Amino acid sequence: MKKKLAMSLAFCIAFGMESAVFAATDNPFATVPMQHWSYQTVAELVHDGLIDGYKDGDFNKDRPLTRYEMAVMTAKAMSNVKKADSATQTQITQLEMEFKDELTDMHVRIPGVTPPAPVVAAPAAPKTDGLKWNGNIRVRYDHKTDHNNAKGDTTGTGVKDSSYYYELTGTTPIGGGWNGLVRFLGARDRDGQDRGGQENTNGQFDMSRLYIYGPVGNGTLKVGRDKAGAINGMVMNEYYTGAVYSFGNKAKVNVTYGKPDYNSTTRNTTGETVSKDDRGINESYINPKNVGINYVQLDVTYPLDEKTNLYAGLWHTMADNKNYKDPKGNAVASYEDTNIWELAFDHDIAKNLNFGADYAKSDRDDQNTAYNFSLAYRTADKKIAHSWSTEIDYVHLEDQAYIKSTFDIKDNKVGRKGWQFIYKYVPTKNILWTTRWLQSKDLTGTDKTSEKWLRSQVEFFF
Repeated sequence: MKKKLAMSLAFCIAFGMESAVFAATDNPFATVPMQHWSYQTVAELVHDGLIDGYKDGDFNKDRPLTRYEMAVMTAKAMSNVKKADSATQTQITQLEMEFKDELTDMHVRIPGVTPPAPVVAAPAAPKTDGLKWNGNIRVRYDHKTDHNNAKGDTTGTGVKDSSYYYELTGTTPIGGGWNGLVRFLGARDRDGQDRGGQENTNGQFDMSRLYIYGPVGNGTLKVGRDKAGAINGMVMNEYYTGAVYSFGNKAKVNVTYGKPDYNSTTRNTTGETVSKDDRGINESYINPKNVGINYVQLDVTYPLDEKTNLYAGLWHTMADNKNYKDPKGNAVASYEDTNIWELAFDHDIAKNLNFGADYAKSDRDDQNTAYNFSLAYRTADKKIAHSWSTEIDYVHLEDQAYIKSTFDIKDNKVGRKGWQFIYKYVPTKNILWTTRWLQSKDLTGTDKTSEKWLRSQVEFFF
C-alpha cells in the first residue's frame, strides 16, 4: 500500500480515481459495471483482511454486484479502518464517497459504523446527466527573506505576498467504463489582480486539466491534459499533454508519453505572435524555454511488505529544436536528449512514523544528481476534524537532474540544497491549514544567499 512519500505517484496510478465517481442511482440494486474500479479495491481489502466473511477469489467478476452489495462491503471495511494504513484508509474513503447514498439509506447498525439520524429529505437537486462538481478555495501567505551569508554582512531582503486561489472540478461517466474530468481554476493577488503562475495559468478562470480514462486490455488508459507525478515528484511534477497506460496487480506500472508545459515567450499561430510568459512556467536545463521537449516515462511501485514500498522511475527526454539558450542565457547548438533514473523507498519505522529516501541521476555531464530524505509523523485527513501531521525533508537538487521538481528548494539556474518543515492541521472537516518553513542555499557556493521562506495557507473544500 502506498505511504506518505508516494502521494504524487498515487495520483498517476489511480488516474484521477479520487474524482472518478460512478454516477449514483436512485435504485440501490442497480448493477455496478464489472470494469468499475471498486471491484479491484474491494478485492484488495478482502485480501488484507479488512472485509470480514469473505476470502480471496470471491470477487473474480463472475457476476456483477449491485450498489447495495458494494455498500455492505464498504461498511464492513469502514468498521476495520483503524487497522488499515494511511493508503488503505484512502481507498476505504473513496469507496465511502462512491456509495455514500446507499450507506445513508441502509439505516442498519453495522459494527464500527454509526447509522445516520433521520433527516427530513430536502428537495432533490436537478440532475445534470451524471456530471458532479467539487472544488476548493485557498488563501495563502508567503514571506521570503534572503540573507547574505558573507562574514559580517547581515543585510537581507524580504518579500511578503498573499494570494487567493479557487478551483472547480467536474467529473462524469461517459460509458463503457470510461469517465471524464475537467478542472478550472483562477487566482488573485491581495490587490484583486489576476495572479499568474498558479498551476501554469495566467490567474484567470481557466482550464488546467482535461482528460478521459477507461479500461483498455488489462489496464487503464488516460488521454488528455493532466499534472504528472511519479514517486514523490522530485524528478517530474509538471503539467503535460499526452497519454498514460497503467497496469499490474501487486506491482503497479505506468507508461507515459507526453509533452510537458514549457516557458515560451512567444509563439506563432497563423502569423500572429501570442505571449505566454504570464503563466509563470519555470524553465529548467532539461525542459528549457522555447524548446518544447517530449518525454517517455516508466515508473513502478512495488509493496515489499506491509511496512515497506519500493519505487523506480526512468525518463527519456527528446527534442528537435536547435540554437536556443539555456537558463543562464548560454547559446546551445542543439538539445541534448537526456535519460534520468530514480530509485526510492519508504518504510513505517513505528506506528504513524514513516521514513523515506529518494535518489535520482541523469546522464548529463555535470550537476546531474538529486536526492532527498523524508520523515513524516501521522496523517492530516481533511475529512477528520483535529487530525494533524508533521513532516521534515532534506533536499539536494542539482540543476540538471530533473525535468521539474515538486520541491521549492530549487533554482533552475543553479542547484540548491536545504530542508523544510511542514505542519498540517484540520480544525474542522473539509478545512486544512498548512504551514511550511523552508531554508536553502546554492550548491556551487557562487551565490552566498540563503533563502528563508515561510508559507501558511488555509484550504476550504466543498
